[in-house]
Amino acid sequence: MITTDNLESHTKPCEKEFHCRKCHTTRVSFAATARLAVALTIFLALPAASRSATIALGGISFNTLIPSGAGVAGVTNFEVDNFTGLFALPSDFPAVANLIFENSKLVLTEQGGAQDVISLGALAPGANTPTLLDFSSTLNFVSAAFTATLSSQTFALSDGTTFEASSSQISSEVTPSSGSTLSPDIDFSLIVVSGTSVPTTIPEPRELALTLIALAGVIAGRLRRQGA
Repeated sequence: MITTDNLESHTKPCEKEFHCRKCHTTRVSFAATARLAVALTIFLALPAASRSATIALGGISFNTLIPSGAGVAGVTNFEVDNFTGLFALPSDFPAVANLIFENSKLVLTEQGGAQDVISLGALAPGANTPTLLDFSSTLNFVSAAFTATLSSQTFALSDGTTFEASSSQISSEVTPSSGSTLSPDIDFSLIVVSGTSVPTTIPEPRELALTLIALAGVIAGRLRRQGA
């Protein structure tokens, strides 16, 4: 704490320089305040710590739609789940922003090598089961490869962080868990994306830095007046 008791008046530049307790105290306080303001400004200007992460956005599953029986073939289908936005399921599927799987397509490889390329367009959050993905249970599939483009590479997560995907391209492939062909109600794959998770900073660093600098200026002005 700076006091002015029993100190001689300073109406002109002090000749005692640093031997004068009043001048020394005032100068050190002003210098310390300036250093603090600079240090805080530099600290707040640094980017928030980020960490690499891989998160799940949804999945592809092979299901039984209508069971076969009495000599009649059933129906199987592929389902593309977009678990983002209102359909997010933290913490397994933590993307709380609505993401669209744009330009999506599913490449189905049948037993024997034949391929079907099915364009699905833009898939909104939720379970997507277009009739294009319904098939006779007599068809056997070796794999189902999904590709799409994310509507945004940057989006919010349920833990309050912001996720920055390393690429807007996503892909996933369903392969047999056993045997040579896909088994309905068993085989599936997750749609994941890699990137970095960055904490959200509140308040904004620039605004807080400006406030601290202004406060430092007020303190410095008072110290100068006390030393006058």
